[in-house]
Amino acid sequence: MPPGNLLSFNETVDYGRKSNVEYALRTSAETGATLLPDAKLYVFAQYLGLNGLERLAFQNLQAILVLIQSIDKHLELVTNVVGLARFVYECRNAVTEPLRKLVFAFVTAWLPVLHGPALEDLIWEGGDFAVDMMGDVEHRISRMALIHEQEMAHITEEMNQLTNVANEE
Repeated sequence: MPPGNLLSFNETVDYGRKSNVEYALRTSAETGATLLPDAKLYVFAQYLGLNGLERLAFQNLQAILVLIQSIDKHLELVTNVVGLARFVYECRNAVTEPLRKLVFAFVTAWLPVLHGPALEDLIWEGGDFAVDMMGDVEHRISRMALIHEQEMAHITEEMNQLTNVANEE
């Protein structure tokens, strides 16, 4: 499990029977049954301008992705999540951006678990997913280079201080 969850879900509706809702979502997450239908419903609701339905579909998908993070059977969900990513990236409509960001954040957070032939095929096909993946890799490398540069500056400073102390003695 990656450090910290990149996704969070704030339940905004009091269902009265939260345990039943959580059980239903957990069962759906374990089977992967609702990943693609919720994404399709989200895109459909956006197309028709049904903001409430769009928000509900997004929150449901977000809740399922959060629950997937706590399930032990991660490898069984790989094709479902990669299939979800494939669908989301095939929808070239700009208004699906929040959905793309959600799915991409999940995929990149769980890259070691999701890595496999299905994800490799999606990357090799090119397109927006590959571009986003390369942007993420570039960002990670830049961040690592900055951290390395800062550590090297700190080490150099410590070495200079030790050299000064040694020269004074």
